[in-house]
Amino acid sequence: MNFWTRFKFFGIGLSLGTLVVFVMFGARDWSSWTPEGRVLITIKQAEFKATELAECQITCLGLERDSIAKILIRGAEVDFKNSETQKKPCPIYDITIAEAQVHYKLEMCERDSLVNLMSIMQVGKTCDC
Repeated sequence: MNFWTRFKFFGIGLSLGTLVVFVMFGARDWSSWTPEGRVLITIKQAEFKATELAECQITCLGLERDSIAKILIRGAEVDFKNSETQKKPCPIYDITIAEAQVHYKLEMCERDSLVNLMSIMQVGKTCDC
């Protein structure tokens, strides 16, 4: 068999293998295995509480407390550079939602299944809290 015949068989096998993988695993959420994806999934599944400072900021910014946990899932990005991921027992994550220009500081205690909202900052707005 010459090179081009072998290459043709290789290409057919590669195409069929790729097609089988997409059929079997196409509907999966591939971002859930990344560190950012795991943090966001944990936030979605945990109990959500807010500190007094955060409650004051929620009122000041005119946000609804019940919708904050839902908002955090859509379009949220974890800023690991500004987060305290090694803090024990509960790491603190800085989460940004670019479209709303909002920054959240969350303390996440996985062993208690608790997410504690520490502060909210919105670009262009200030609060006296």
